Amino acid sequence: MRPGSRQRSVVWDHFKKSVDNKYAVCQKCKKDFKYYGNTTNFKDHLKRKHPLTLNMAFINEDDPDSELLTVTNLTGPSTSSISSSLPNNDLTTPEPPLEPPVKRQRQLRLYVSKLKGMLKTVLNVSVTTDMWTSDSNKAYITVTCHFIFDDILYSPVLATREVHDSHTGENIAASLRLIFNEWEIGNKIVTIVSDNGANIKNAINQHLKKHHQPCVAHALNLSVIEAINNNNELSQVIQTCKTIVGHFKHSTSATEKLKMYQNQMGLPQLKVKRDVSTRWNSKLILMERLLQIKAPLSAAITSLPRAPNGLTALEWELIEDCIPLLKPSFESMTTVLSGEKYPTLSMVIPLIRGLQFTIGNIKPKTNSGRLLKTSLSNSVSRCLGSLQLLFRYINTIKYLSYN
Repeated sequence: MRPGSRQRSVVWDHFKKSVDNKYAVCQKCKKDFKYYGNTTNFKDHLKRKHPLTLNMAFINEDDPDSELLTVTNLTGPSTSSISSSLPNNDLTTPEPPLEPPVKRQRQLRLYVSKLKGMLKTVLNVSVTTDMWTSDSNKAYITVTCHFIFDDILYSPVLATREVHDSHTGENIAASLRLIFNEWEIGNKIVTIVSDNGANIKNAINQHLKKHHQPCVAHALNLSVIEAINNNNELSQVIQTCKTIVGHFKHSTSATEKLKMYQNQMGLPQLKVKRDVSTRWNSKLILMERLLQIKAPLSAAITSLPRAPNGLTALEWELIEDCIPLLKPSFESMTTVLSGEKYPTLSMVIPLIRGLQFTIGNIKPKTNSGRLLKTSLSNSVSRCLGSLQLLFRYINTIKYLSYN
């Protein structure tokens, strides 16, 4: 290469410039981007959306985009990842079109061998599983195993596999059975934890003939969402909040105006938070953040020509009234129940009893707040009742098996 010459970026193997050089089109997803004379935004797109599409032949030490493809985002086909309970816990299993480097394969084989040796010595394990759909519209299932070895709780991820067939109970059971057989844990499984989807419950109960334990954090989240949806006034306020957040997320001038007022008021520069339907706590986080930036947000909205309507004094009061009710349900409970370094099943009933006590001692000032309190109390009571029946059934089975 001549001194001073600039090497062609590997990005251009995946983007094509427009005739006027003002835009570039991703050849993978056909999305167009403005071209500002550099490839930074194109690299970011490839990292986020197509991390495994680059050809290794173009990667070398002098390549300005060599960081696009690193060892950490490469795995081989049908390999399993081992979670933070084992050393070097950065092994994951995304879509696997490329073979990992030889050293990486050797490390993975050692970890898998060590994990299989540990699993052979334990008598009982529990399993958690979930299914989801990726951005490329492919369905995946993940299996995590939980066991105690040498008085330490381990929670390694055994596999993340693509599910090609329809999501019937029979097909899901077949996918799970393959993973269980690969790790030789089929006869050691005490219970399988999942959400309450009819297909996954059918797979576990009817086809695998295993005990199904519903995810308590998921059930609690559904109960809270139900209580919110049954409260029309609160639902409308949340919708107004989402409209405001959407405007500030999509308008650079609105964001800059918010920053300006935060600086003028001597407040930290905090951004609005979006409500994500698949993420627990996001409605609470959205309302808490708006309450934190109430003064600069209100000032910014009144000074913007095309901003949505702001929240009224009564709506702010309603948010302040409902956050103390939602915070223990949404945040505290789900955080504790999502722990992976300690067993959580024995904590469920005491935590829910504590939640009932906490909600009962809160004194809302608004009608909507009082309605939310009643709805939450009823939802939590139903959740607790079903869990107490389940635990009583489990204890009966254990008693009969020991006698």
